[in-house]
Amino acid sequence: MKKLIFAFATMLTGITPAIAQDITTIPDNTLYVLDATVKAGERSTLSVQMKNSVEILTMGTYFTLPEGFTVPQEDGSYLIDISEERTNYKKHTLASNLKDGEYRVIYYHSKNVPFSGNEGEVFTITVDVAETVAPGEYEVKLFNTELVDSKNAIVSQNGTYTGKITVADPTGVNEAVADVAGMEVEIYDTNGQKL
Repeated sequence: MKKLIFAFATMLTGITPAIAQDITTIPDNTLYVLDATVKAGERSTLSVQMKNSVEILTMGTYFTLPEGFTVPQEDGSYLIDISEERTNYKKHTLASNLKDGEYRVIYYHSKNVPFSGNEGEVFTITVDVAETVAPGEYEVKLFNTELVDSKNAIVSQNGTYTGKITVADPTGVNEAVADVAGMEVEIYDTNGQKL
């Protein structure tokens, strides 16, 4: 019953981490996207996480989204944002761009301060899901990822991780049809008189 209540409550939020993803199997020094469930025609946020065994100072990655998924812009910048979970947004810098359908994210600290901890969210990606996207599973791919440690040594290069975005089936009744074949129907006028 608790699982059913959790599933219903998370459906209402518009995005949920996929319960099936086993992040314990993700190797150290990897950048990955938490699997998520979204709804067509809505805006959602994807969580990009980093699991690292050494201090990471700088990272860069490319990512692609499936057709029908886009990263919106606000004031000329893509809505790819620093997470405060492992960084100080006032001191860390994130830059992003889009070229030939591939997004590029570079993340660094101007004072050479590494990310805190060894696991957790480092940035988020806001995505608009087109209304035309059919229910099903889609891939978001991080690739050519480079993680650089506090000694400026590359500890992970050309890393690739493919996460899953599930577009949920619509949760409402799309159309109600009454089967009245063979039934007698009483019809009344606007004054309530039977016709």
